[in-house]
Amino acid sequence: MPDLPLDAHSVPLGLLFHSGKNINTKYKNGAFVVRRGGVSTSKLTGYDVLFIPFKDGKPTGAIETFLSGFIASEERGEIYGRPVGIAEALNGEIIITDDVGGRLLLISPLSD
Repeated sequence: MPDLPLDAHSVPLGLLFHSGKNINTKYKNGAFVVRRGGVSTSKLTGYDVLFIPFKDGKPTGAIETFLSGFIASEERGEIYGRPVGIAEALNGEIIITDDVGGRLLLISPLSD
């Protein structure tokens, strides 16, 4: 039995456990899961980045959507991009790769 369910055909490719550096403390040691999304179903599933809180090496809370907006039109099956990879920069920023739009997305904290 899995600890947490993920949708079938959501294609989870990237995984990052964040150090918590320069980011909201709720994300420290939690898992970011990049879901590329599948093409073999009639419903677009995935195309987002999820966050799963962890404590003592185990998931502790509900799965949250951290980043979405990659689906342009569910009805027409159009997408803006597909997140595929994730990494943490030395300064704590989160870098996400997109294999359709050819972009690097940089997530950084707001400054005062």
